[in-house]
Amino acid sequence: MSQEPHSNSEELSYVNELADQSLAEALNLSFKILKGIMLLLIFIFIGSGVFIVNQHEVALVMRFGDIVGAQGAKEKQPGPHWTFPFPISKIIRVDKRDHSLTLEDFWYYEDPDVSEEKRRSRAKGNLDPEKDGYCLTSDANIVHVEKLQIRYKVDNAYDYVMFNKNPKQLLHNIILGATVKAVASFTVNEARQKTDEVIRFVRVNAQQRLNRARSGLQITALSLRIIPPLGVQDAFDSVIKAEAQKLKDLEMAIGYATRIKNEAEASAKEIINKANTFKSNIVQSAQSDVKYLQLIKNRFKNTPEIYQQTYYHQVLQEIAAEINELFILSSSAENRELRIRLNRDPELKKFSAPEGQEPDILEKEEN
Repeated sequence: MSQEPHSNSEELSYVNELADQSLAEALNLSFKILKGIMLLLIFIFIGSGVFIVNQHEVALVMRFGDIVGAQGAKEKQPGPHWTFPFPISKIIRVDKRDHSLTLEDFWYYEDPDVSEEKRRSRAKGNLDPEKDGYCLTSDANIVHVEKLQIRYKVDNAYDYVMFNKNPKQLLHNIILGATVKAVASFTVNEARQKTDEVIRFVRVNAQQRLNRARSGLQITALSLRIIPPLGVQDAFDSVIKAEAQKLKDLEMAIGYATRIKNEAEASAKEIINKANTFKSNIVQSAQSDVKYLQLIKNRFKNTPEIYQQTYYHQVLQEIAAEINELFILSSSAENRELRIRLNRDPELKKFSAPEGQEPDILEKEEN
C-alpha cells in the first residue's frame, strides 16, 4: 500500500509535465502565428501606401495638415508613388485637364418656363436692370456680352489646393470684373468691331488677378460676343454695314488711284525712253552729218574742180533714182521741135542712143 501513493504521484507529475509541454508548444505556436499576422499586417499597412497617379492628373501628399515635398517637387507626376497610409498621410488628386465655364451674367434674364420666342420678344422691349445683365461702354452705351466662355486648367496644384476653397467661384468673379473693366475701356463701336482686343484685355487682366490670388489656375482660351440691346440692334447693324461699305469703297478708290498712278508712271517712263532714244538718234545723225560735211570740205579744199564734177554726177544719180521717166536731150538740139505726149502708152520704152551718137527724143514709135 505504500507503493500506490508513490505511483500515483509519479503519474500525476508525468501528466503535469506533458500538460506543461503541450501548453508551451501551444503558446509557441500561437506566438508564431501572431508574429506572422503582425508581419502580414505590417506589409499590408506599408503596401496600402502605394498609389498610382493617372496621366491626366497630379497628386499632392498632405501629412499632418501640410503638403510634403521639396519646393517645386510637391506635385506627384503620373506613375506609381508611395507614402504613409491614412491617417498619417492623405492623397489629394488634382485634375490637370481643361475645364470650361460659361457665363451669362451680362445677358438677358431667361425664365426657363418661358419659350424662346417670348424671351426674344421681351428682350426687344425695355431693359430690366434688376434682372437683365449688361455692361457700359466708355461712351455710356449699353451692350450685352453673349457666349462668354472660358477654358482653363490647373497650372499650380499646390496653390489650387492650399489657397482656394472654391476656385470655380473665384474664377467666375474675376472674369466678371475683368469683362466689366474691358468693355468700359472701349466705345460701343470699338467694342463690337475690335472683339479680339476686348478678349485679349479680359484674358490678360483676369489672369493677372488669378495670379495675385494664387489660384493656381491658367486661362487657356476665352471667347465672347458683344451685341447691343436687341431693340436697337438693327440700327447698330446699319452703322456697321455703312462702315464696312465705306472701307470697301475706300479700298476700291485706293486701288484705282494706285492703278492710275502706275499706268501714268509707266506711260511717262515710256515717253521719256522714247525721247531719250530720239535725242540719241538726232545727236548721232548730227554727228554723222558733221563728219560728212567735214569730209566734203576737205575734199573740196584739195581738188575743187574734180569734187564739183563728182558731186554733180552723184546728185544726178540720186535724182534719177527717184523719177519714173528720164528724157535726155542733146546739147546740139537747137531749133528742133520737142513733143511729149501726156497720155502716152504706159508701155513706153526707153531707147538709148548708139554709142558715140547724141541721143534723140526717146519715145515709142507708133505702129
